[in-house]
Amino acid sequence: MEVLGENDALNLLISYVGSDRRQGELKEAEVLCKDLGFLPLGLEFVARYLERKPSLSRQIFVG
Repeated sequence: MEVLGENDALNLLISYVGSDRRQGELKEAEVLCKDLGFLPLGLEFVARYLERKPSLSRQIFVG
């Protein structure tokens, strides 16, 4: 599986959790993508979880 670039990784995350959440937590989203190695499968798993938990902040994953 190929590693995504930073912008592609952020776009994948946005496609699941929505741009509103990304705008409010851009730095956290960037760190999350980096921590997951820009790997699409890891990003998809976390993004799907966050999608189901709209009140959950990505900060939990990067704190």
